[in-house]
Amino acid sequence: MRRPAAHRSFFYGRGLTLAELVVTSFVIGLMAVVVSLFVTQTVRSLTRGSARQQGQDLVRHGMVILERDFNDMTEIRQADLTTLEFYMDSRRAPWYNPDADVDGDGLSNRSDPDDDGDALEAGWFDGDGRGILSFANAPSAVPWREGFDLDDDDENGDTKRDVICRYRYVASSQAIVADYRYDEGVWTGEKTILTRVTNFVFDYRGSLDTLQGVPVGAADTNNDRLLNWDEMEDLDGTPGPGGTILTNFNERRYITIVSINLRVKANPKIDVLTPIRTEMSPPLLATKRKYP
Repeated sequence: MRRPAAHRSFFYGRGLTLAELVVTSFVIGLMAVVVSLFVTQTVRSLTRGSARQQGQDLVRHGMVILERDFNDMTEIRQADLTTLEFYMDSRRAPWYNPDADVDGDGLSNRSDPDDDGDALEAGWFDGDGRGILSFANAPSAVPWREGFDLDDDDENGDTKRDVICRYRYVASSQAIVADYRYDEGVWTGEKTILTRVTNFVFDYRGSLDTLQGVPVGAADTNNDRLLNWDEMEDLDGTPGPGGTILTNFNERRYITIVSINLRVKANPKIDVLTPIRTEMSPPLLATKRKYP
């Protein structure tokens, strides 16, 4: 019995030639490569974007804490490329109570410009009868122990600085850490502010003004009323290269701007860095009178 013509065409039709098979395989392979590249690039972009977002989240969280501390900075104590030690406003001491009235003048500490009531002693005033406060006539041999709150670093009367803070970069653990001392006691223990920091440096700038007195040495070489690190190095009377430690009182007293330069690598397996460069001008740093 003969098969129908349609069945004969199906069973005995011409197959693919070798050339057609090669072309078909090439097209399918090319499409697979294109799809694979698209998927790979998409996954890579998503992964890098996620790492970048993680880095931004890390930096954002750390900067919130850092800015809070820097806003209470009143005077630089020591400064170099990776360490910054400074005095803070007394309200950051654990014993400080903003609702108390330490001097009994009817004003809570929150509203009182002189919490401990030692700024208006008779010895502080000029002798011309006008009652003008004169820091030159301060009764204490150490002026920072008395005065209005901004200038008084000893609000509890123990003759010691109330709050000292230290920020430093630890390269071995790639972390920025902070530590605190109260009433010049022991350091309370470092706490981590920001991790996965691959690079970190501080920089400092300052300005000349009559509030801090007349500087010594070859300062402000370009007469712009601003001081860079090199110029501040000269304020102790001995020239030195910028980038070395600022510990001398005449070097650090004019610092008003702190720059922070860092890079964060949130995922160690992905080469994505989050760079940050920012400048901070702590409001109390430029207005507080500095005393050795």
